[in-house]
Amino acid sequence: MGSPNDETQQQTEALANQGYEFLDEEEYEKALEVARKLEELHYTAAFEIAALAHDGMGNLDEAVRALHRGVDVAPDCWPNWQLLGNYLSDLERYEEAEASYEQALQCKKVWEPSIRLNQAILAGRRDQYEKALELLEHVDSPELALRVAEHQIVNLNHLGRTDEALTQATQVLAENRDNEEQRESLGRIAATLGQIRRAAGDDKEELRAFALTWLEVDPISESLFELLRDLDGLFADAVQYYWLFLHAELPADHPLAADVAGYFVSYGVIAESAQEALEFARRLEEDDLAPLLEIEEIQQTLEVEPSEPKGVCRRTGRSFYESEE
Repeated sequence: MGSPNDETQQQTEALANQGYEFLDEEEYEKALEVARKLEELHYTAAFEIAALAHDGMGNLDEAVRALHRGVDVAPDCWPNWQLLGNYLSDLERYEEAEASYEQALQCKKVWEPSIRLNQAILAGRRDQYEKALELLEHVDSPELALRVAEHQIVNLNHLGRTDEALTQATQVLAENRDNEEQRESLGRIAATLGQIRRAAGDDKEELRAFALTWLEVDPISESLFELLRDLDGLFADAVQYYWLFLHAELPADHPLAADVAGYFVSYGVIAESAQEALEFARRLEEDDLAPLLEIEEIQQTLEVEPSEPKGVCRRTGRSFYESEE
């Protein structure tokens, strides 16, 4: 029989796992409630969960405050220092971000390659491209190899070393086409390669086909959506950002209908109207599914600067459902 301390530890870990599950499900208020309970139990994951929840709700300042509490309580917890540095970097508080990464490196059992990678990302954001490349040379973890390549390509391009960037991007994509665990990095690398080729004047239709091919690898890549919008180059004086909750009900003779009755998917789209936003979304669905998509709900619309090109900005994964029968 386990000791009371063992049982308490197991219960606390189970609660933390629940918090991370809420984050995965975008149930941010529930995740925050779990974080509050964990903080009362002095469990360091409380602060990461709280910060990620605040981030999901679009409030980086609150995320930073949560992590400041975390590093005060547990100053040797390097993941909290790293996440704090990441959010400070996102807020363009670069000096504070650098200090946070340095604090992380002083912690016991720190995963140094991860910190060096984030320092390189920070250097790139500060237009210190040579420094970024130098830092990336010290990230010697196979697990981070594609993330390293991603930022090497970006920094090489910023330095005008375009041929090197193109060669590396092409090689990395060819060698890792089937690496599903790293599809987000592959999507960003493909988008960077596409943007470099677009700037060089490559054929837009070929680049569009290229982007759509890599969307099959990373179907929710915001970088690839940006590339597609830039390729289309569609602008208007009055545009809004529509968040569409879409539904497709499958006909009985559809190949997927043997297993599912339909699916839901959400799209974030810059458009002049909800109908136009729907048409942009349909362009990215398979030909036999696109006409089936209908608007179930419009959750939010925001005004957008007319300098932003129209098209899809974001897409979620599909949520399939079975028939009630």
